Amino acid sequence: TAAAAADATRPGDANRDAPSADSRRSVVDATDDASVAFADIRPELHPKLLAALRRAGFVTATPLQTRAVPAALHADEETRSTRDVVVAAETGSGKTLAYLVPVFSNLLRNGHGRGDGDGEGDS
Repeated sequence: TAAAAADATRPGDANRDAPSADSRRSVVDATDDASVAFADIRPELHPKLLAALRRAGFVTATPLQTRAVPAALHADEETRSTRDVVVAAETGSGKTLAYLVPVFSNLLRNGHGRGDGDGEGDS
């Protein structure tokens, strides 16, 4: 079972072709990675999202999610832009959630959530 994640800078980035540790494209084999709890993923997920994942029964990320989610959440400190992440893996490996978790976390962090609560009981 091979699972790979490749990340690249966004198409319009100024120094896109300049080789640097942050802008190089990379392929990562996540096949043998250990799973971790969503609450332990860094950068941290939004608390409302963590609560919703727990309510839905998602406590532990798959190895693919353990690699892909942080890669998609990591923002460049200067530009605050995130990286594109491409994931190729078998059915059932967690690709859909690996895509949605960073999207929802970023939406919540940027004020697009409903309600003022901690996510418990919010709809």
